[in-house]
Amino acid sequence: MICPNCQSQTDGGAFCDRCGAALPAVPAAAYAPPEGFTRDPGSGKYYRLEAAPGAVTWFDPATGRYEQTGRAAGQPPASPPQAQPAAFPAQPAQPARRGGHGLTALFVLIPVAALLVGTSLAFFRLGGLSLFDKGEPGTRSDDGDSEWEDIVPEGIEPGNEPSLQPIEEWLAAQTSSPSPSPSSSPSPSPSPSPSLSPPPSPSPSPSQAPAPSVGSLVAFGDYEWRVLAVENGKALIITDKIIDFRAYHNTYEPITWADCDLRAYLNGEFYNGFSANDKAKIAETRNVNKDNQWYGTPGGADTTDKIFLLSLEEAAKYFGDSGQLADRPSGAYWIDDQCNNARIAYTAKAVPGYESDYPAGTAWSWWLRSSGRDSDSAAIIDNVGYMNVNGRFVNYSGHGLRPALWITP
Repeated sequence: MICPNCQSQTDGGAFCDRCGAALPAVPAAAYAPPEGFTRDPGSGKYYRLEAAPGAVTWFDPATGRYEQTGRAAGQPPASPPQAQPAAFPAQPAQPARRGGHGLTALFVLIPVAALLVGTSLAFFRLGGLSLFDKGEPGTRSDDGDSEWEDIVPEGIEPGNEPSLQPIEEWLAAQTSSPSPSPSSSPSPSPSPSPSLSPPPSPSPSPSQAPAPSVGSLVAFGDYEWRVLAVENGKALIITDKIIDFRAYHNTYEPITWADCDLRAYLNGEFYNGFSANDKAKIAETRNVNKDNQWYGTPGGADTTDKIFLLSLEEAAKYFGDSGQLADRPSGAYWIDDQCNNARIAYTAKAVPGYESDYPAGTAWSWWLRSSGRDSDSAAIIDNVGYMNVNGRFVNYSGHGLRPALWITP
C-alpha cells in the first residue's frame, strides 16, 4: 500500500512505517474471486495472465468488476491502477518470468478471446468503464460513469481554456488619464451657436479597457496566469498551470523560504527570463513567512521578493478557507474540504521520464513556501487539491512549480 501522506511503500498496517500517518482501511471483499485468479497482496485485487501477448485480466472483489491492463512480455503483471496523490512512481526491479509454451496458448486462446469479448460488451452496457484506466484523479459513480465535473474546476480543463486577456491592456489603462466620453443621447439645444470647426469624433480611450477580474486568465511574459486579487491598481497573478518540476531545496537539511534554492531560482534565473519591459511591471513584495500553524515549525525571516510561492495562509485566502488551517481537525495531516477543486492544478508539460504515463494536462502536486511539520519539509497542495500542511521533504524534485507575483502599471 502507498502512504497517502509521504507516498512511500508500506506493509499495509494501520499506520505508515515512515511518517506514522494513519493508513486508509482496505475494504472487505464483497464478491468472491472467480476460479483461476491469483490474489495480488499489494492491491487486494485478483489477476489472471491471458494468452494474448501483454494481457492481464483483473478482478476487483470490492466492486465485482473486471478490467484489463498490459504488461511487458515475459514479465509478471503490473499492479492495477491506483488513485493516489501524485508522485514520481517507484520503479522496482521485477524478476524475469518465462512465457508459456505455444501449444498451451493454442488451447487457451479461443475460449479466452470469447470471454474477453463478452466481458467487454458487458462493461460497455454497464456505463462505459475504461479498460485501461490509469487511475487519474477523479471520481466514479456507482453506475460507472465518470464524474469529472466534481473534481475539475470549471473553465480550466485542458483544451477548454477561456480566451486570454493581454495584461498590457489593463496595465495601460492604469497609467492613462480618463477622458470624457460623449453622451449617447445628447439633449437638443434650443439656440445652437455656430461652430467654426466640426466637433472631433470620439476615439477609444485606453482607460476603457476592462480590468482583469478575479479568476480570469491573462497573458504575461511567456506564460498564462490566473488572477487571484486586484487591489490598489495591482493584480496578484499565479501561473494557471504547473510550469516546471523542482526541489524546494537541493539538499536535505533544515531550511526556510528565505534561504531555500527555489527562492533563489525564482528571483534569479526565472525572473531574468522576462524582458526588461516586463521586469519593470513586476512589483517587489514584502512577504510575511509565518510559523506553521499546526506544528509551530519556524517559517523563517520575512522576505522581499519579485517572484514567490504562495503561503499556506495565502492559499486559504485565495482558493477558499474552511477554517481548518486555524483550527486543525483532530489527527489531520492535511486539509480536505469543499475547496479542494479550486486548488487543483494541471501540468503544462509531461512529467520528465514518465511522459507516457503523466502527459501534459495531468493533475499534479505543487509547492507552497510555508514550512511543513519539520524544518526539513515544506507544505504542498497535492494532486487532488488537499492542502498538505504536514508537507514533503525539501529535496524532493517531483513536485510542481506555480510562481506568483504582483504586477503594476
